[in-house]
Amino acid sequence: MTGSTEAQALEAAKIILQVVCAVAIVTNLLVVVVLATTKTLRVKYYGLIFNLALTDIITSIVAILFQHVPHPVVLSLTRICFLNEGLNILAVAVNRLLALSINPPARYDAIATSGRMAVVCLLMWGLAFALTFPFEYLTENDIGRLVTPIIVVIIVLLTTVVYVMVFRKIAQYGLSLRAPLPDEAETRMRRDRHLMVTFTVILAAFAICWIPNIVANLITHFSGEEFWSGQAVSFRVFFKSSVVILASNAAINPVIYWGRMEEFRRGLKRLFFCACGKQATAVDNTETYVESTL
Repeated sequence: MTGSTEAQALEAAKIILQVVCAVAIVTNLLVVVVLATTKTLRVKYYGLIFNLALTDIITSIVAILFQHVPHPVVLSLTRICFLNEGLNILAVAVNRLLALSINPPARYDAIATSGRMAVVCLLMWGLAFALTFPFEYLTENDIGRLVTPIIVVIIVLLTTVVYVMVFRKIAQYGLSLRAPLPDEAETRMRRDRHLMVTFTVILAAFAICWIPNIVANLITHFSGEEFWSGQAVSFRVFFKSSVVILASNAAINPVIYWGRMEEFRRGLKRLFFCACGKQATAVDNTETYVESTL
């Protein structure tokens, strides 16, 4: 690959990255608006999805900023945002595990208040900062490029273990449904299963999008060469492409919400058709019916 070809490939990757981030910002803004304006979604049950959408917006903004201001502090913010996405997915699993482990359900509802969940969201940002920012200043052997992939792998493994525990709890709870149970308990179990399947898909997308960047960072660290200037031309293109794939995770999540959450689809339709009285009324009536069944 010649110098001019490399420059064109890197410039193309930079443009694609910014387009992907722009799409992620717009689609996740729609998610935030739908969650905030749809009555059936405006509950703490969907609070962590709301936080994940906000995280995806901030991540995409910072990723675009880094293309124009490649400062170490901006790089640190980018890694903090990417890491916080994984922590959000882990938090959902832990939250559902607690919800299924604490009985009666009213006790969990009393413990997991909206205020405490907001505090948890802030703590996740603090943890992502603590796990990422200090390593940016350990310049010897570029420790940050080794630590971040390791932390991501640990988060994915921990989340997978917790998800397995949650699905086992749901399966055990499902066996008890052979005996007559209140409709509320059955609805809660179905809702938990549906949410966990949704976030399993989100976890799989998160892991797949991280794999190329993890490989690129490990190659960089163990090559012993200076980052970027000491790497082969083909590797530079691969590294930039891995960042594009990583950033695309923020744009994939809204698609998953659309495919997996009927209430979200209904809320999005209501948002788009609110100007048409009949259509908006029809959506509102359906929404009221769903709410009454929950």
